[in-house]
Amino acid sequence: MRAYPAEVAPFAAVERDGDAVSGDALATMLEPGGAVYFAHRLPRVDDSVIAESRPDILQMRWTARELPGLRRSTPPIRDLGDADLDAMVDLTTRVFPGYFRRRTPEMGRYVGIVEHGRLAAMGGERLAMTGYCEVSAVCTDPAFAGRGYAHAIVAHVVGRLLDEGVTPFLHVDMANTRAQAIYRSVGFGESVGVRLLKVRMRNEE
Repeated sequence: MRAYPAEVAPFAAVERDGDAVSGDALATMLEPGGAVYFAHRLPRVDDSVIAESRPDILQMRWTARELPGLRRSTPPIRDLGDADLDAMVDLTTRVFPGYFRRRTPEMGRYVGIVEHGRLAAMGGERLAMTGYCEVSAVCTDPAFAGRGYAHAIVAHVVGRLLDEGVTPFLHVDMANTRAQAIYRSVGFGESVGVRLLKVRMRNEE
């Protein structure tokens, strides 16, 4: 088993389906009240933990020949840094809870739209491997919904990756058809379902 530090990302992995993972091993990586997520290949765990099968998520890959133009103009998109971290954590906790941590920005570059001094929308890069990078944490403050900000953020992140010769991919809830429509409009297509297992310690019920 391998896992990210809890303050970076709540993900762990096993090499093969059914690999045994003990509660003792999980306890060393989990923060109090925290959970870890296994995707695709799922472990076999003992009775000291609670394993909760989550609805499959959809993995999408950018397949278009070129990046479509934006449908409307938006305020400037700028890089986000340490000074924006509190606002990033606040927004993702309210809109996309559970996956973004204070050290997540160490995994890649994040950008956002700031309007009237408030982080209105954001997105960036997370999991990366040779030739591929995940577009992640795309979210909009509900007070700024419907203005095309998510579309603009995704197009910005995808454009930068394509310029670097990297193929973008992402993950989205199966039920989130609105987000899926945005991603398809930017050029994401080919998709596959990915299994997800949430694990937490039983003594934290």
